[in-house]
Amino acid sequence: MTYTRLQDIRNTFIHHLVCKFGPIAVDEDAITDLLNYIPPVSPNMYAAQLDRPITSNEVLSALRAGARHRAPGIDGLSLEFYTANWDTISTDLIELLNQMFLQKHIPPRQKQGILICLPKSHDSHTPDDYCPISLFNTEYKLLAWVLACRLCPIPADQLLTSQYCGVPGNSILDALAGIHDILAHYENKRKPMCLLTLDFKQAFDRISHRYLFTILGQYGISNWFTDCLQALYEQTLASVQINGSLAGPKEIRSGVRQGCPLSMILYCLCLHPFLLSLEKTLPVIPMGREVYSPVIAYADDITIFVSNPEDFLTISQAIWHYEQATGAQLNPHKSKALAMGTWTAPASILGIHFHERVEILGVSFSPTTALTTRDSWPRVINAICTQARQSYVRNFSLAQWIQYVKLYLFAKLWFSAQILLLPRLHAQQLMAVATWFIWQGSIFKIPVTTLQLWKWEGGWALPHVETKCKALLYNWLQMIGAKPGTALSVFMHKWALDGPISNPPAAHGFPTALKYLQQFAIDMACVPPHQPCETRKTYKRHIYNTLHHVANNDAEPCSLRIVKKCPNAEWGSGWKNLHSRALSDSLTSTWYVTVHDILPTNKDRLAAIRRPQAPVRTAGRSILYSTESWTVAKTRSYGIGLG
Repeated sequence: MTYTRLQDIRNTFIHHLVCKFGPIAVDEDAITDLLNYIPPVSPNMYAAQLDRPITSNEVLSALRAGARHRAPGIDGLSLEFYTANWDTISTDLIELLNQMFLQKHIPPRQKQGILICLPKSHDSHTPDDYCPISLFNTEYKLLAWVLACRLCPIPADQLLTSQYCGVPGNSILDALAGIHDILAHYENKRKPMCLLTLDFKQAFDRISHRYLFTILGQYGISNWFTDCLQALYEQTLASVQINGSLAGPKEIRSGVRQGCPLSMILYCLCLHPFLLSLEKTLPVIPMGREVYSPVIAYADDITIFVSNPEDFLTISQAIWHYEQATGAQLNPHKSKALAMGTWTAPASILGIHFHERVEILGVSFSPTTALTTRDSWPRVINAICTQARQSYVRNFSLAQWIQYVKLYLFAKLWFSAQILLLPRLHAQQLMAVATWFIWQGSIFKIPVTTLQLWKWEGGWALPHVETKCKALLYNWLQMIGAKPGTALSVFMHKWALDGPISNPPAAHGFPTALKYLQQFAIDMACVPPHQPCETRKTYKRHIYNTLHHVANNDAEPCSLRIVKKCPNAEWGSGWKNLHSRALSDSLTSTWYVTVHDILPTNKDRLAAIRRPQAPVRTAGRSILYSTESWTVAKTRSYGIGLG
């Protein structure tokens, strides 16, 4: 049924959220079964760290770590207010937070949030198609952030290495690299394997508070600290913002509240027993002399490697126990299966269908590494083209267009490039997209090779797509390969890639599944090893510069057109002055295009052209036909002289 009246829409959302966040009945025996999977630790193991009073340094760290320019809670006070007035309110603020923490007295108004329902896609028609995000008062978020920081050592000590979220030292890229390397291992060994991705309906919202506060004690968290967390989560209210108006408030009686700094770490602690049950009942993955977990999880994204059809029954039983203990519900329609090699057994007991490819954490995986590369990059390019078309109407200067390309348009590219090797054809397509996006049909265009030069060389540091993608991938391969216990470390050690690489490299003998490591061996042979005193950011730039130099070694040196016209001018000083002046992006871009806007015609044709008056420029995008003397005189007159 379709509603158009505001009151009907509000009532529909309120009814949906009351049912969604209502109390969840759980099975006490199932909770006990899951608790038995957690290794026992001494009670109150972390009491000294968790139960102490809140200090000013902790609150100040929370203020500095908080994201700026975010919507405030129901009291209307943003993080910037507390930061700007820290000297005045610090004593009272710390006293307030300690009163809430030590006395476990948190007023209902402090816990009341505003639910913002964000659409999950462009085609959202029902309340289930929206994701509720909570906006909290800043005092609540500061207290929750401090408590979350105190809980950080617990995941580091007790969570599995297969859980990559909430564990210091792990990231989403570690999880993706682990999946990619295990798939390459099975492909190389030509063993049948089934990859399962599990999706739970409303994973963060369908967690029983009874289960949540029962399980925390198994991790060595004191009852006193658990009571404080319970005071934060019990008897909380939330109003729903719909079309600019608030409805409610209604009580939230289940789930970990998305938008709360504690939500991610609490969810990972709740999921941990389920991952343990899978790891202890499923066969491990042998790889060389090491064995690896058949489960890789990043928050609620769970990937399972199944080597025997009989394991489907084991997985089904583990899911059933988890559902009974927490109130979670598996979504078989969004869960997917991927068959590799000669695998033919269906996952009918789970109700999960097989697909030609599965998307995990934003990367599309196929049965082989070659198919994964072939199928993933066109999807990335299509997404970038779509974003470019949507952003086409923006009115930017040249500097802002290039900045937008590097930071936003190519953000998904830089992410995927750290997992998958980018083919040259796709790199050329992406450069064509970037060029079209920057110039948008302008008649005069500065060559891409010029823009790719450093600013002090007359360019604008537009990255060379293929080279930067390689630098990102190789830097990440080195970092993960250096971590003991990772699948990639086995590959790197076997092929002698965990130390300095000989030049010329021994690039023969690599299997097809490890083509990305073969290319790594070929390219990194030219790059000096990473030095202990060198940061990874500096070394990543070193990789980029070296690979870029090698790629252009056989090409003719790029000589700028304006340099050819004025070979005696000191252009190095000119470029430095242009970018070092306190000018706006628009004005800097205008002068940059003006300097480069020289027609590549001979002197006779230039002499025949009547010199026009300099037209008014808009954002550096119009054409300015100028001669050598006009350009040099103008640049000097504005203080970006070439001498």
